[in-house]
Amino acid sequence: MKKVLNYSLLMFLISLLIFACSKEEEVNPTASLESSSASNSEIGYVNIDGYKVGCLKYKDGKWSFEVKKGYDAYSLYHLSLKLYNCKGEHIKLDKYKLEYAKIVIGGKTFSVKDGDFKLEFEHENCDYEKEEGVLKFKILNNELNYALKENKATFYFKLKDADKMLSGAKVYIKTKKGCFKGHIKTCEDYCKKPEEPKACPYTQGYWKTHGPGDCAKGNNSNEWPQQVNANGLTLGEETYNANELCAILNTPVQGTNLGLAHQLIAALLNQANGAYVSDDVQSCIDDAQAWLSENGGIYGTETNNDLTECLADFNESGGENCD
Repeated sequence: MKKVLNYSLLMFLISLLIFACSKEEEVNPTASLESSSASNSEIGYVNIDGYKVGCLKYKDGKWSFEVKKGYDAYSLYHLSLKLYNCKGEHIKLDKYKLEYAKIVIGGKTFSVKDGDFKLEFEHENCDYEKEEGVLKFKILNNELNYALKENKATFYFKLKDADKMLSGAKVYIKTKKGCFKGHIKTCEDYCKKPEEPKACPYTQGYWKTHGPGDCAKGNNSNEWPQQVNANGLTLGEETYNANELCAILNTPVQGTNLGLAHQLIAALLNQANGAYVSDDVQSCIDDAQAWLSENGGIYGTETNNDLTECLADFNESGGENCD
Protein backbone atom coordinates (compact mmCIF):
# COMPACT_ATOMS: atom_id res chain seq x y z
CA MET A 1 0.00 0.00 0.00
CA LYS A 2 2.88 2.36 0.87
CA LYS A 3 4.53 1.62 -2.50
CA VAL A 4 1.30 2.54 -4.31
CA LEU A 5 1.08 5.83 -2.39
CA ASN A 6 4.73 6.66 -3.08
CA TYR A 7 4.26 5.97 -6.79
CA SER A 8 1.12 8.18 -6.91
CA LEU A 9 2.95 10.99 -5.12
CA LEU A 10 5.87 10.71 -7.54
CA MET A 11 3.57 10.93 -10.58
CA PHE A 12 1.79 13.95 -9.06
CA LEU A 13 5.11 15.77 -8.54
CA ILE A 14 6.22 15.01 -12.12
CA SER A 15 2.91 16.37 -13.49
CA LEU A 16 3.26 19.50 -11.38
CA LEU A 17 6.81 20.03 -12.65
CA ILE A 18 5.75 19.65 -16.30
CA PHE A 19 2.90 22.15 -15.80
CA ALA A 20 5.24 24.68 -14.15
CA CYS A 21 7.79 24.39 -16.95
CA SER A 22 5.11 24.95 -19.56
CA LYS A 23 3.89 28.11 -17.81
CA GLU A 24 7.48 29.36 -17.46
CA GLU A 25 8.02 28.83 -21.19
CA GLU A 26 4.96 30.97 -21.94
CA VAL A 27 6.35 33.96 -20.03
CA ASN A 28 10.02 33.41 -20.74
CA PRO A 29 11.00 36.45 -22.85
CA THR A 30 14.01 34.68 -24.28
CA ALA A 31 11.93 31.74 -25.49
CA SER A 32 9.30 33.99 -27.05
CA LEU A 33 11.99 36.13 -28.62
CA GLU A 34 13.66 33.16 -30.31
CA SER A 35 10.42 31.69 -31.61
CA SER A 36 9.20 35.07 -32.82
CA SER A 37 12.47 35.79 -34.51
CA ALA A 38 12.38 32.47 -36.35
CA SER A 39 8.73 32.64 -37.34
CA ASN A 40 8.84 36.27 -38.42
CA SER A 41 11.96 36.05 -40.57
CA GLU A 42 11.16 37.25 -44.09
CA ILE A 43 13.20 37.08 -47.25
CA GLY A 44 14.70 40.45 -48.08
CA TYR A 45 14.33 41.89 -44.56
CA VAL A 46 17.02 42.33 -41.91
CA ASN A 47 16.09 42.26 -38.21
CA ILE A 48 17.72 45.14 -36.34
CA ASP A 49 16.74 45.60 -32.68
CA GLY A 50 13.01 45.04 -33.05
CA TYR A 51 12.70 46.52 -36.53
CA LYS A 52 12.69 44.75 -39.88
CA VAL A 53 14.43 46.76 -42.58
CA GLY A 54 13.75 45.87 -46.21
CA CYS A 55 15.83 46.15 -49.36
CA LEU A 56 16.50 49.37 -51.28
CA LYS A 57 14.08 49.89 -54.16
CA TYR A 58 14.60 52.28 -57.07
CA LYS A 59 11.79 53.84 -59.10
CA ASP A 60 11.49 57.09 -61.06
CA GLY A 61 14.75 58.42 -59.64
CA LYS A 62 13.66 57.81 -56.02
CA TRP A 63 14.99 55.30 -53.52
CA SER A 64 12.85 53.69 -50.82
CA PHE A 65 12.97 50.96 -48.20
CA GLU A 66 10.43 49.55 -45.77
CA VAL A 67 10.69 49.40 -42.01
CA LYS A 68 8.35 47.07 -40.10
CA LYS A 69 7.73 46.50 -36.44
CA GLY A 70 9.62 43.45 -35.23
CA TYR A 71 9.27 41.32 -32.10
CA ASP A 72 10.10 44.00 -29.53
CA ALA A 73 10.39 47.48 -31.04
CA TYR A 74 11.69 50.26 -28.78
CA SER A 75 11.47 53.99 -29.47
CA LEU A 76 13.57 54.75 -32.52
CA TYR A 77 15.82 57.76 -31.93
CA HIS A 78 17.41 57.70 -35.35
CA LEU A 79 18.00 55.50 -38.37
CA SER A 80 21.11 56.07 -40.49
CA LEU A 81 22.16 54.76 -43.89
CA LYS A 82 25.71 54.43 -45.14
CA LEU A 83 25.18 54.14 -48.89
CA TYR A 84 27.43 52.26 -51.30
CA ASN A 85 27.79 52.73 -55.07
CA CYS A 86 28.21 49.97 -57.67
CA LYS A 87 31.94 49.76 -56.96
CA GLY A 88 31.25 49.15 -53.27
CA GLU A 89 32.51 52.61 -52.33
CA HIS A 90 30.87 54.73 -49.63
CA ILE A 91 28.85 57.60 -51.14
CA LYS A 92 29.48 60.50 -48.79
CA LEU A 93 26.37 62.65 -48.57
CA ASP A 94 25.68 66.17 -47.41
CA LYS A 95 22.64 68.44 -47.63
CA TYR A 96 23.68 69.54 -51.12
CA LYS A 97 23.58 65.99 -52.49
CA LEU A 98 20.08 65.13 -51.30
CA GLU A 99 16.96 66.46 -53.01
CA TYR A 100 14.38 65.39 -50.44
CA ALA A 101 13.40 62.73 -47.93
CA LYS A 102 10.09 61.65 -46.38
CA ILE A 103 8.49 58.84 -44.38
CA VAL A 104 5.06 57.48 -45.28
CA ILE A 105 2.99 55.41 -42.84
CA GLY A 106 -0.57 54.33 -43.58
CA GLY A 107 -1.01 56.99 -46.22
CA LYS A 108 0.24 59.79 -43.97
CA THR A 109 3.44 61.60 -44.93
CA PHE A 110 5.96 62.79 -42.34
CA SER A 111 8.51 65.36 -43.50
CA VAL A 112 11.46 67.47 -42.47
CA LYS A 113 9.47 70.60 -43.30
CA ASP A 114 6.79 69.71 -40.73
CA GLY A 115 9.40 69.00 -38.08
CA ASP A 116 8.66 65.27 -37.90
CA PHE A 117 12.30 64.31 -38.34
CA LYS A 118 15.62 65.96 -39.03
CA LEU A 119 18.22 65.05 -41.63
CA GLU A 120 21.82 64.88 -40.54
CA PHE A 121 24.91 63.62 -42.30
CA GLU A 122 27.16 62.47 -39.48
CA HIS A 123 26.83 60.58 -36.21
CA GLU A 124 28.60 58.14 -33.95
CA ASN A 125 28.19 54.67 -35.36
CA CYS A 126 27.75 51.48 -33.37
CA ASP A 127 31.52 51.22 -32.91
CA TYR A 128 31.37 54.68 -31.32
CA GLU A 129 33.41 56.24 -34.07
CA LYS A 130 32.33 59.36 -35.89
CA GLU A 131 30.75 58.43 -39.22
CA GLU A 132 30.56 61.14 -41.88
CA GLY A 133 28.52 61.31 -45.06
CA VAL A 134 25.70 59.07 -43.86
CA LEU A 135 21.99 59.76 -44.33
CA LYS A 136 20.52 60.09 -40.85
CA PHE A 137 16.76 60.25 -40.13
CA LYS A 138 16.59 61.73 -36.61
CA ILE A 139 13.07 61.26 -35.22
CA LEU A 140 11.58 64.34 -33.52
CA ASN A 141 7.82 63.69 -33.56
CA ASN A 142 6.35 61.37 -30.89
CA GLU A 143 3.45 60.49 -33.19
CA LEU A 144 5.94 59.35 -35.83
CA ASN A 145 7.90 57.41 -33.22
CA TYR A 146 4.77 55.57 -32.07
CA ALA A 147 3.70 54.91 -35.65
CA LEU A 148 7.11 53.40 -36.41
CA LYS A 149 6.75 51.06 -33.45
CA GLU A 150 3.30 49.86 -34.49
CA ASN A 151 3.09 50.04 -38.28
CA LYS A 152 4.94 49.45 -41.53
CA ALA A 153 6.67 52.58 -42.80
CA THR A 154 8.30 53.44 -46.11
CA PHE A 155 11.32 55.74 -46.08
CA TYR A 156 11.93 57.71 -49.29
CA PHE A 157 14.89 59.77 -50.41
CA LYS A 158 16.15 61.19 -53.69
CA LEU A 159 19.75 61.95 -54.57
CA LYS A 160 20.38 65.04 -56.67
CA ASP A 161 22.58 62.84 -58.84
CA ALA A 162 19.43 60.94 -59.82
CA ASP A 163 21.10 58.39 -62.07
CA LYS A 164 23.52 57.21 -59.37
CA MET A 165 22.89 53.52 -58.69
CA LEU A 166 23.39 51.90 -55.29
CA SER A 167 24.59 48.40 -54.45
CA GLY A 168 23.36 48.43 -50.85
CA ALA A 169 23.67 50.20 -47.51
CA LYS A 170 24.78 49.68 -43.94
CA VAL A 171 21.95 50.54 -41.53
CA TYR A 172 22.43 51.92 -38.02
CA ILE A 173 19.44 52.00 -35.66
CA LYS A 174 19.56 53.76 -32.28
CA THR A 175 16.95 52.87 -29.67
CA LYS A 176 16.93 53.17 -25.89
CA LYS A 177 18.67 49.79 -25.75
CA GLY A 178 21.66 51.08 -27.66
CA CYS A 179 23.00 51.17 -31.21
CA PHE A 180 22.53 48.27 -33.61
CA LYS A 181 23.59 47.73 -37.20
CA GLY A 182 22.87 45.54 -40.19
CA HIS A 183 23.32 45.51 -43.95
CA ILE A 184 20.62 45.72 -46.63
CA LYS A 185 20.91 45.03 -50.34
CA THR A 186 19.05 46.48 -53.30
CA CYS A 187 15.79 44.77 -54.31
CA GLU A 188 17.19 44.28 -57.82
CA ASP A 189 20.70 44.32 -59.22
CA TYR A 190 20.59 47.92 -60.40
CA CYS A 191 24.33 47.84 -61.09
CA LYS A 192 24.01 45.14 -63.73
CA LYS A 193 24.68 46.52 -67.17
CA PRO A 194 21.69 46.24 -69.52
CA GLU A 195 21.99 43.64 -72.23
CA GLU A 196 22.98 44.81 -75.66
CA PRO A 197 19.90 45.02 -77.90
CA LYS A 198 19.56 42.13 -80.31
CA ALA A 199 20.32 42.81 -83.96
CA CYS A 200 17.44 42.98 -86.41
CA PRO A 201 17.10 40.16 -88.96
CA TYR A 202 17.69 41.09 -92.61
CA THR A 203 16.23 39.59 -95.78
CA GLN A 204 18.12 37.30 -98.13
CA GLY A 205 18.08 40.21 -100.61
CA TYR A 206 20.06 42.31 -98.11
CA TRP A 207 22.65 39.64 -97.44
CA LYS A 208 23.31 38.94 -101.12
CA THR A 209 24.15 42.62 -101.67
CA HIS A 210 26.15 43.20 -98.45
CA GLY A 211 28.56 40.28 -98.49
CA PRO A 212 32.01 39.28 -99.73
CA GLY A 213 33.23 39.58 -103.29
CA ASP A 214 30.43 39.91 -105.82
CA CYS A 215 27.88 40.16 -103.00
CA ALA A 216 28.98 43.72 -102.21
CA LYS A 217 26.82 45.51 -104.77
CA GLY A 218 27.33 49.18 -105.63
CA ASN A 219 28.73 51.13 -102.70
CA ASN A 220 27.76 48.43 -100.18
CA SER A 221 30.40 46.86 -97.94
CA ASN A 222 30.75 43.34 -96.58
CA GLU A 223 28.42 43.17 -93.54
CA TRP A 224 28.53 39.40 -93.06
CA PRO A 225 29.45 38.16 -89.56
CA GLN A 226 33.16 37.52 -89.18
CA GLN A 227 32.75 33.84 -88.33
CA VAL A 228 30.79 33.23 -91.55
CA ASN A 229 33.38 35.08 -93.64
CA ALA A 230 36.06 32.91 -92.05
CA ASN A 231 34.36 29.52 -91.77
CA GLY A 232 31.39 29.56 -94.13
CA LEU A 233 28.12 27.72 -93.37
CA THR A 234 26.87 24.16 -93.52
CA LEU A 235 23.72 23.59 -95.60
CA GLY A 236 22.39 20.08 -95.19
CA GLU A 237 25.52 17.93 -95.23
CA GLU A 238 27.73 20.27 -97.28
CA THR A 239 29.88 23.14 -96.02
CA TYR A 240 30.29 26.19 -98.27
CA ASN A 241 32.74 29.05 -97.92
CA ALA A 242 31.67 32.71 -98.01
CA ASN A 243 32.25 33.17 -101.74
CA GLU A 244 30.33 29.99 -102.54
CA LEU A 245 27.45 31.14 -100.35
CA CYS A 246 27.44 34.47 -102.19
CA ALA A 247 27.22 32.60 -105.50
CA ILE A 248 24.35 30.44 -104.20
CA LEU A 249 22.39 33.51 -103.12
CA ASN A 250 22.78 34.97 -106.60
CA THR A 251 21.75 31.78 -108.42
CA PRO A 252 18.11 31.72 -109.68
CA VAL A 253 15.83 29.19 -107.99
CA GLN A 254 14.38 27.48 -111.11
CA GLY A 255 12.35 24.78 -109.34
CA THR A 256 15.09 23.52 -107.02
CA ASN A 257 15.78 23.61 -103.30
CA LEU A 258 17.67 26.88 -103.85
CA GLY A 259 14.63 28.86 -102.68
CA LEU A 260 14.86 27.10 -99.32
CA ALA A 261 18.66 27.41 -99.36
CA HIS A 262 18.45 31.19 -99.91
CA GLN A 263 16.19 31.62 -96.88
CA LEU A 264 18.27 29.21 -94.77
CA ILE A 265 21.50 31.08 -95.57
CA ALA A 266 19.83 34.38 -94.62
CA ALA A 267 18.47 32.86 -91.38
CA LEU A 268 21.89 31.50 -90.42
CA LEU A 269 23.52 34.85 -91.22
CA ASN A 270 20.92 36.63 -89.06
CA GLN A 271 21.51 34.20 -86.22
CA ALA A 272 25.30 34.62 -86.46
CA ASN A 273 24.78 38.39 -86.54
CA GLY A 274 23.01 38.34 -83.16
CA ALA A 275 19.32 38.39 -84.14
CA TYR A 276 16.96 36.77 -81.63
CA VAL A 277 15.93 33.28 -82.77
CA SER A 278 12.84 31.84 -81.09
CA ASP A 279 12.36 28.13 -80.47
CA ASP A 280 9.90 27.96 -83.38
CA VAL A 281 12.37 29.58 -85.80
CA GLN A 282 15.17 27.34 -84.56
CA SER A 283 12.92 24.36 -85.24
CA CYS A 284 12.43 25.61 -88.83
CA ILE A 285 16.20 25.98 -89.25
CA ASP A 286 16.82 22.45 -87.96
CA ASP A 287 14.05 20.99 -90.14
CA ALA A 288 15.42 22.82 -93.19
CA GLN A 289 18.89 21.39 -92.59
CA ALA A 290 17.40 17.90 -92.29
CA TRP A 291 15.30 18.42 -95.44
CA LEU A 292 18.32 19.40 -97.52
CA SER A 293 20.27 16.40 -96.17
CA GLU A 294 17.50 13.99 -97.13
CA ASN A 295 16.40 15.55 -100.44
CA GLY A 296 19.43 16.06 -102.66
CA GLY A 297 20.92 19.14 -101.05
CA ILE A 298 20.50 22.69 -102.34
CA TYR A 299 19.97 21.56 -105.94
CA GLY A 300 17.37 18.89 -105.14
CA THR A 301 14.05 19.28 -106.92
CA GLU A 302 11.74 18.24 -104.04
CA THR A 303 11.39 21.69 -102.47
CA ASN A 304 9.55 22.39 -99.18
CA ASN A 305 7.38 25.50 -99.39
CA ASP A 306 6.33 25.42 -95.72
CA LEU A 307 9.91 25.57 -94.45
CA THR A 308 10.82 28.20 -97.03
CA GLU A 309 7.90 30.36 -95.90
CA CYS A 310 8.73 29.89 -92.20
CA LEU A 311 12.31 31.08 -92.70
CA ALA A 312 11.21 33.91 -95.01
CA ASP A 313 8.81 35.16 -92.33
CA PHE A 314 11.71 35.32 -89.87
CA ASN A 315 14.10 37.00 -92.31
CA GLU A 316 11.50 39.56 -93.32
CA SER A 317 10.30 40.39 -89.78
CA GLY A 318 13.05 42.95 -89.13
CA GLY A 319 13.70 46.58 -89.78
CA GLU A 320 14.38 49.64 -87.69
CA ASN A 321 11.71 48.78 -85.14
CA CYS A 322 12.30 45.02 -84.81
CA ASP A 323 11.48 43.44 -81.42
